[in-house]
Amino acid sequence: MNEIGKRITKRCEELKISVPDLAKMGGLNYKTLNNNINKKDPNPTLDLLKRVSITLGTGIDYLVFGEESEEENLKYILNELESVEEEDKKRIIYRMRMMIAESIGK
Repeated sequence: MNEIGKRITKRCEELKISVPDLAKMGGLNYKTLNNNINKKDPNPTLDLLKRVSITLGTGIDYLVFGEESEEENLKYILNELESVEEEDKKRIIYRMRMMIAESIGK
């Protein structure tokens, strides 16, 4: 498996979806996606990378280079926060605000 494939697989595991599910959700051909995940030297198209990154809620930079921007990390956190129960969500937001206030006060 190549580095792009490892990152795609890792993100799928985090989201608890399979590669066939990813292909279906992203409107991708499973065989093409699977080949790009498992080939030693993949040659994914920009369209494939775009569809995969959108479906996985990450950026193309992460898939290709393994780097996530702060903006992408925040989008991921906010997306995950939506699935948390309301009371837990309030506690998380409160703690984040406290951490931010503490950082500003340094």
